[in-house]
Amino acid sequence: MKNILLICLCAAISTCDNNPTVITPESVIPEITTGSFRVGRGEIGTEILEEMGKQGIDYWRNDDGSIGYNLADGDEIDAIAYYARGKYAARN
Repeated sequence: MKNILLICLCAAISTCDNNPTVITPESVIPEITTGSFRVGRGEIGTEILEEMGKQGIDYWRNDDGSIGYNLADGDEIDAIAYYARGKYAARN
């Protein structure tokens, strides 16, 4: 019994780290919370942006011409885009 206790104690002591790593705020990778996509200048792109505005989804134009948005709204934006493309396909 003493041998088992001694082995467990040695194992516990040998696994302890004398130099723990401290995580500072600068070393934490920030979580990505925004995304972007491109829309054409045609009626599908216009309809997507209009519907996003109607539903109160925040978006902005980036310097490269893409549309920026919050990732939390991604599912709603996908639904709007699929609907707009479907309407366009049904009309043509």
